[in-house]
Amino acid sequence: HTISISPEWLSEKTQVNESKIAWATMMSLEEDSEYFYLFLNKVTAHTVPKRAFSSSREADLFMATARRYWEAAETAQSVPADGADVWPPPPRIGA
Repeated sequence: HTISISPEWLSEKTQVNESKIAWATMMSLEEDSEYFYLFLNKVTAHTVPKRAFSSSREADLFMATARRYWEAAETAQSVPADGADVWPPPPRIGA
């Protein structure tokens, strides 16, 4: 499973399927010491292991960005969609 986020939605991609969930339909975003939980309802969540990120800073940035998108959707505010506002970030030239 690959999870990507943008100002409009959370996208989950597998070998056989791709789904997009609008932030406004998400119930909550939570975390514990090992995982991020992106709840669609009381019993269904996308679980993202923090170990999937190259650093704790990168993991924190992912969740902070997801929270910003979700909170903006809750208040019907738009979030600019420049390259820094999409997860995963676009590749850096020369990286």
